Amino acid sequence: MKNHLIYALVDPDNLHVRYVGRTSQTAASRLRHHLSAAKRGHTAALYAWIRSISPRVPLLIVLQELENYRVRLGEGRYESSVAACETKWMKRFERSRLFNRIQRGSHVYKRLVNS
Repeated sequence: MKNHLIYALVDPDNLHVRYVGRTSQTAASRLRHHLSAAKRGHTAALYAWIRSISPRVPLLIVLQELENYRVRLGEGRYESSVAACETKWMKRFERSRLFNRIQRGSHVYKRLVNS
């Protein structure tokens, strides 16, 4: 099975977590893709922030490494273990000003809130 990373992009000035993501790439490769997207002018808030701190770049911190498998939610519903883990880390950093949006209606989010 292929390993996946849950990672955070951290502001190099104040060390606040600004984004939580997941990838099956290497950390260095994923950071290059984020920087490239920002340079190409992608309009998402994440990329505007990356451009705003230039020439500095975000720090990419690996939060967790895991294999992907399906998590049974019941009644024939399944969710990826990587998606569940990413949501957990987003929830953990929710009070930081993340550029992600936590999908509060997701089964994983509800399970985390109700646990």
